Amino acid sequence: MQLSNNKNQSAFAASSTPVRAAKAASRLALAGAGVAILLSGCASLSPKTTEEVVAQRANERWNLMRADKFESSYEFTAPSYKAVKDAKSYRSLYGSASAWTDAKVAKVECSSDAACNVVMEITVRNVSPMRGAPTLTTAIDESWVKEGNRWYFLPRL
Repeated sequence: MQLSNNKNQSAFAASSTPVRAAKAASRLALAGAGVAILLSGCASLSPKTTEEVVAQRANERWNLMRADKFESSYEFTAPSYKAVKDAKSYRSLYGSASAWTDAKVAKVECSSDAACNVVMEITVRNVSPMRGAPTLTTAIDESWVKEGNRWYFLPRL
């Protein structure tokens, strides 16, 4: 009787081995996916370079300006600039936001730990009937400075 019981156990073990192997493989795949997610999360937590931080701030400022939110974009200007120029003066530096169709950082070069030059590519709607292109793109140089622990746009005075 024990012999037949062993046969039944052997038959059960043989039939359940593929199921157990599949479950083990599934658990291993899930564990591998979990490790990959954790590692990618750690990678995204790595500190950004100065150039990346400045590029992000420049893009955020231009997104606000394109949305005609100049008062909000004024907050991106350096405190030293705001000490001598108000929001109305800042706004007078720019034309109509409705003409801007795109703005993106083309290049960031930092000359020190507290000063960077940003080249923005600005695309505008072509309102001149003499030119066939629907949009025109130009480059604009911007100065960015670090005051305190934050990067700010510094318009020319």
